[in-house]
Amino acid sequence: IAFRCKTFVARTETDEHVEIGAIWNVLPTGIKTYKLGGFKLPALQTSGGAPLHTFLQAETYVKHTIMTRDDVVLDSSRNLHDGFFRMVRLHLKHRLFAGGWTELLDREVVMHGAVVAVIPYDPVLDSVVLIEQFRNGKYAAGDPKPWSVSIAAGMIEEGESVAEVARRETLEETGCNVSRLEQALTFYASPGGSTQHVTLFCAEVTANGISGLYGMAEEGEDIRAFEIPFSEALGMVDANYFDNSISIVGLQWLDRNRARLQRDWT
Repeated sequence: IAFRCKTFVARTETDEHVEIGAIWNVLPTGIKTYKLGGFKLPALQTSGGAPLHTFLQAETYVKHTIMTRDDVVLDSSRNLHDGFFRMVRLHLKHRLFAGGWTELLDREVVMHGAVVAVIPYDPVLDSVVLIEQFRNGKYAAGDPKPWSVSIAAGMIEEGESVAEVARRETLEETGCNVSRLEQALTFYASPGGSTQHVTLFCAEVTANGISGLYGMAEEGEDIRAFEIPFSEALGMVDANYFDNSISIVGLQWLDRNRARLQRDWT
């Protein structure tokens, strides 16, 4: 959680005013309260309506500096490769936390683009649909088993919304039609060297009997889809079975939200 150095005053239920600092891009809404540092403060929600859980103390809080693109100076950018993915070399410097600037740095970045990942979840059966396919990255890394089990995912094509991609990829890779769809998280998969930005969804599907081969043959896809009880999928996470971060993030998100989805979707 990042904070500006301006003042945000929260009014408590006893009409006390507690100065806790201004929260970047967060709006205080609603009348629900939670106990924080001996005070009851109004519940905070993001501008999108999601609850924000902070771990502040009312009397003492840390003001973090927010770095932006204005704290980076790009000297040059050069294409190194332009194929299915593009790679660039950036020559840049950025501001230091202690003050001043770095020296000019060379940093190579894979311009991977934006992707959508989907957890196909059947709330009635309490099961998920997973897929297995060959993965170039594992093969190039020398992995003796270059096939990977994961949730569904795919790249965003021009003109598509993230929700449209979620529905398309779920059908293409698992054979499941999506009923309800909930956006879960957005994150960078590996921001140190890739631009890959992930929008994660959970999709309500009917998973009963899902088993077979899917994928777009014209794109060289060969995908095996299968249904598995969620408890077993979570056990696979705990057993270090999954080798890709998006699936681990997705299944752990479902573990935290599964009871709510079962209540709302059944």
